[in-house]
Amino acid sequence: MASITGFPLFYDGNFNILINPDMYGLHASVLGAKSRFFKAACARSNEPGQFGATRLVLVPSTVHTRGVLQFQTFESYNRQIERALSPIGIVWPESLRKRWASMFRLMYNMDPLIQSRDSESIVLEAEDLVQIAEDIGASWEVMKALETALLHFDRLTLYSIVWQPASWVNLGIRMRSAVIYQEAVIHLVGQWKAFNATIIDSLEPYTRDLCQKKYQELVLRKKTVECHILSHYPRSLHCGADGNLSCASYANDIYTWMAISFFRQWFSHSIVLCRNYVAADGGAAFYRRIGGVDTYLTCQEMPYFNLKFPMSTKGRAVFEAKVRELKEEIRPFVDDLLVNNSRYTFDELPHLTCCWVDEEDLPWVDAEDDDDSESDGQCEAALKIDECKMCLGMQEAVSYSSGSTTQSAHSQTPNFGNIDIYPGALGYPTPSDNLYPPGHLPWGSNTNTGNTESFLTGQTNPSFMDSQFGWLMHP
Repeated sequence: MASITGFPLFYDGNFNILINPDMYGLHASVLGAKSRFFKAACARSNEPGQFGATRLVLVPSTVHTRGVLQFQTFESYNRQIERALSPIGIVWPESLRKRWASMFRLMYNMDPLIQSRDSESIVLEAEDLVQIAEDIGASWEVMKALETALLHFDRLTLYSIVWQPASWVNLGIRMRSAVIYQEAVIHLVGQWKAFNATIIDSLEPYTRDLCQKKYQELVLRKKTVECHILSHYPRSLHCGADGNLSCASYANDIYTWMAISFFRQWFSHSIVLCRNYVAADGGAAFYRRIGGVDTYLTCQEMPYFNLKFPMSTKGRAVFEAKVRELKEEIRPFVDDLLVNNSRYTFDELPHLTCCWVDEEDLPWVDAEDDDDSESDGQCEAALKIDECKMCLGMQEAVSYSSGSTTQSAHSQTPNFGNIDIYPGALGYPTPSDNLYPPGHLPWGSNTNTGNTESFLTGQTNPSFMDSQFGWLMHP
C-alpha cells in the first residue's frame, strides 16, 4: 500500500506515521539516523503491534496550525487508520501532506516533491521544508539533500534568489548552504540601495552587517574607478621631460584633446544626472555602457558636437577615431565591476553582481571550527535554546467525528501513552528566535552544557537526551 503522495509503504518498517490520509511504514534506523526528534521517539518504550513498535499520528492542535505528532496505542492507531479510510475525520491539506512526504523522501535519499513553477512559490515551499526539518531536528545530510534538490531547478531557484534574496539568505543560514547564502548576499549587495528598511531589518544581524560592509567596499571601488576615468590621459599624450616641449608638439594632438573634452563632458553630465554609483541600480547601466564602448558617444552623437565645432570630413573622421581610442583605453577600468560572480547567467540583471563572498564570510564557519573540538553530547546540548519552550505534557482530546478540538487540563503526571508532541518545541531553533548575534552563530562552547533540569520530572539529568527527551525515554 502506498500513500497518495507516491511514497512507498515498507512492509518491514517498524516506525509508522499517519498524516491522514497518508500512511507511512518507515524504518526507525533510517529516521533515527536523520532526525534527533525521531531518534528520541524511537527510544520510547511502546508495545509492538501489527505495523511496528512506534506509531505517531499528526493530529490537530489549537496552538500549532501544522498539528502535533501524537503517540498512539495499537488499538487507537487502528482506529485512526479506519477513520483515514473512511470519509469521517480530518484530512490534512495536500500541501502539508506533500511537505511531510518530501521530508521522508529526503531521509531515504529520494528527490522531494517540489512542484513550484514560479519564483515566489518555490521560496515558500523551501521555507516550509526547512521549517519541518528544523522541527524534527533533521541532520545536515537532509539539509544538504534539500539544497541539492533546490539547485537542481537551476534557473527557477536562481531567479527566485535574484528577486527575493532576503528570504533566501535566511534560508541559507538555516540550511547551512554556502551556495544559497553566497548567491543571496551577492544580490543583496548589488541591490542594497534599492531595499527599504523593512527588508534590511528582516536580515540576521550578522548578515546585515556583512552586506553593509561589502556594499560600502563596492561603493569605494566605484568611486575609485570614476576617479581613474576622470584623471586618465591617453598614452599618446605622455611626453617625457627630455622630449620636444614646444607649443607645436601639443598642437599636433589637438584632436586627442578634443576627444578628452568631449568624453569628460559626457561623463560629468552623467554624474550630475545621478547615473553613476548613486543611482538606484548602483550605476550598473552606466558602467555597462562604458564597458560596451559602442553603446555611448557613437557616430550618431558626433554631429551635435560638430554643430558647435565644425570640422572637415577628414577632421571628423580623425576626431571620431580619437574618441573611440579613448573609450578603448578607459574600458578596462570598469572590467572588475562588470564581473559576474553570481551563478545566474541566463540574462543580464539590472544590478551588479561583482561582489565576492568568501568562505570565511559564512556565519557558521567559526562555529564549525568550535564543533570540531567538542564531543557529540556537547554539540547537541548547545542546540538547546530554551527548555521552557518544550511543550511536553500537553494533552488534547480530539474528536474526529465532529472535527472539533478541545484542550484538556494539564496534569502533574502526564499520560505518556497518548501525548501530543510538537517537534518544533523540543528545544530546536525556530525563525522567531534571535539566534545569530553579529559575527557568529551560537554553535560553540559558549552554551552551558552542564546539568539540565528536566521539564517534567524536576530531576537533574546530565545527558542531552535525558534532559531533552527524558519524558520519552523514561515514561
